[in-house]
Amino acid sequence: MFWFFISILILILLTLFTLIYLTPSYLYRLLTACARTLAGFKRKEISIMGERIVYLDNKPNKQDNNKPTLVMLHGFTANKDNWPMMSLFLGGKYRIIALDLLGHGESDAPLEADYSIEAQVQRLHQFITSIELPTFHLLGNSMGAQIAATYAALLPDNLISVTLLDSAGIDTPIKSDMIKALNAGHPHPLIDCADPIEYFDYVFGQSNHIPLPLKREHLARQAHKHQLHHKIFNDFHNSDLLPYLNKITIPVLIIWGEKDRILDKSSINIMCPLLNQHKVCTFSGVGHLPMIEVPKKSAIEFKQFISEFKL
Repeated sequence: MFWFFISILILILLTLFTLIYLTPSYLYRLLTACARTLAGFKRKEISIMGERIVYLDNKPNKQDNNKPTLVMLHGFTANKDNWPMMSLFLGGKYRIIALDLLGHGESDAPLEADYSIEAQVQRLHQFITSIELPTFHLLGNSMGAQIAATYAALLPDNLISVTLLDSAGIDTPIKSDMIKALNAGHPHPLIDCADPIEYFDYVFGQSNHIPLPLKREHLARQAHKHQLHHKIFNDFHNSDLLPYLNKITIPVLIIWGEKDRILDKSSINIMCPLLNQHKVCTFSGVGHLPMIEVPKKSAIEFKQFISEFKL
């Protein structure tokens, strides 16, 4: 019996080695599919203003239609699969929708489209209207957070709260490593970086646990959008979030990774005095993607925020 279990263990280890080092593309897809399934997501798509938008939805059964709805927006060069890990820790208490913004993930990616923040806000509103959402909470990371905050300022009618994770749109007093690199004329760390280790060191506080073949696979999946990503960045990067912050009347949760090298946490000091109702949470040792690095802590902070503000 002992040797039987040893044989099984060896077989499992060999299988993992094969998946990680010989077929990283298959493992990447497998892990993505597993995360979606565990979070109860199903892939859906819809046409918005003539463009195909793909999204994940864990729409509950008819008897559970009273669950609060969360809409989740990823950041620049990212996609909807940034959210299933955090969703796992929300306890099935919410209907959750995570979409691929135009130009990202599986959604259409027209080079000629307008990717300014205001245009993306209007596109999001068309999406919300088309799927006939009732009141909802809006969560966003990075560029997605800037879209979420601007949406809250301009179109607050059905919005209950907004959660901003490492938000873009603020000219911070302390410049991040990315901003310093761009100001010095260096290649864009999120678009032009060909070194997977360097790329993940920029994005995560700690990424040593991610196998190198999976890091390479992630960069390879973005390579074909190089020109588009530059277009999107140029369209939205100079949009200023400051004029919108004091127009937000609903509660705001700000979450930030203290080791964020993309957008420095000093943004918080600029944002808070302009907000009416807000709560701030920072995570030590965490980079630009708290919902991936510390999904459980991010989910707990969101639930506490909802509870404290009685939303």
